[in-house]
Amino acid sequence: MEEFRSTRKSIPDGLPLSQLLLGSADFHVTNPRDRVFGILGLSTDKARTAVPIRYGTDTTDLMVTINAARFALSEESSFRLLELGGIGYLPSEFASKFDGPSWIPWWESPLISVLKTFASTCNKLYKTATWAQVVITSGNYTSSVLGIQSIYVDKIRVLSHPWFALDQILAGSYTTTEEAYHLFSGLHVAIEESFQIVQHAHHSIYNDIDRRSLVWRTVCHESRKGQNDEDLQSFEEDAEQVEAAVREARELLRALIERGDKGTGMDSIEGLRMGSCLTRLRHLCPMQRARLCITDNGYFGVAPAYAKEGDQIWAFLGGPNPFVLRASLDLAESKVTKAHQLVGVCYVDGIMHGELENARLEPTQVNLV
Repeated sequence: MEEFRSTRKSIPDGLPLSQLLLGSADFHVTNPRDRVFGILGLSTDKARTAVPIRYGTDTTDLMVTINAARFALSEESSFRLLELGGIGYLPSEFASKFDGPSWIPWWESPLISVLKTFASTCNKLYKTATWAQVVITSGNYTSSVLGIQSIYVDKIRVLSHPWFALDQILAGSYTTTEEAYHLFSGLHVAIEESFQIVQHAHHSIYNDIDRRSLVWRTVCHESRKGQNDEDLQSFEEDAEQVEAAVREARELLRALIERGDKGTGMDSIEGLRMGSCLTRLRHLCPMQRARLCITDNGYFGVAPAYAKEGDQIWAFLGGPNPFVLRASLDLAESKVTKAHQLVGVCYVDGIMHGELENARLEPTQVNLV
């Protein structure tokens, strides 16, 4: 919070509400409404007017978050809070505990820190549909439905298994050498599976691209921004480091098992080598809570872990990243048609650098519920 206050002094008009909410996403608050109300003093006059501080019974915690998220999109053209939302990062038994619309953040989610890190970086890297302004076309500030102008990209046809082994490795979720060995073996299997799935990426934009290179520039996509020759060479270097890390870690752990070491060797020379392997695996951070996908038209990309075959990929006007949506039953009672749930942000190789602008695709409205 002190960092926010210091930055606020240099910006007389106040900080964007979306920036403040993203920065404080993993803060603990006693009253849920204070997550928004507690930072409004550092934001702009416009934000304070649109999101008035009210603690009465007529203002629920959910309404406050909806209000703030809609303001961030419509007035600040920021997708950062949308990137914290989505039903695709947790299994249904956990996601069902959240009773709000799919497009707003679930602040109590156990993955909020992971999503915060992703949202902090992805806006800076890509420009899927940023040539046009965000267009919010329905609902008022307290409505749970978000109508937004969007471009349909494609439908997911094939999905890999989620890379849960990577999640557990990066979180240090193992206590014995055997557990660590099984996790690294699982990651090895996931990488090998990716080389099989990528063979189905038949879009013409990949005709001159080596499929192994396509895998690595996709799974390491956050580590480099551009697509020029120098950047692609960097992806190859990332790939070599990751493959070497997985291979070295498996060999090290197998040797420890063979000599009867039941710990993970982290307080020894082997531990230093393991630490080096883990550092190199950070290149794979985009694959946390994620899985690889192939679309109907042969695009290759990364989708949230709990995406499903048949889910759709859309690019919202003004948005730097595409999103995975899931068609929902029309809600006749509230007159919501073309209703979709937000599954989560995604990466699709071949559309991340403004290519959709040249396609001249017509936007249409989708209603997020």
